[in-house]
Amino acid sequence: MSDAAMMGIALPEPEKGPDFEVWPDNWEIVEMFLRVQTQWNMSFGGITGLNYASVLAIMDMYKYDDPVAVFEGLQIMEVAAMEAINKEAKK
Repeated sequence: MSDAAMMGIALPEPEKGPDFEVWPDNWEIVEMFLRVQTQWNMSFGGITGLNYASVLAIMDMYKYDDPVAVFEGLQIMEVAAMEAINKEAKK
């Protein structure tokens, strides 16, 4: 029984999104992307990229075995996210 149910609170069922797979080699990159999801630089034209000073500080906290590979993978995700977010914002 959940804590909410024990207190008589009925919580709505969580929405289930589409399933996806992350290859083990990319898992650290996905985790890092989720960790820095609030570190976007913005302009009047939309998102311009991640704040790399913040990204590097967060990367330092987690002591990745291969920080260069994680950062390069993060940049690939960053570009794809910027394209999708800015495209959606222009609709």
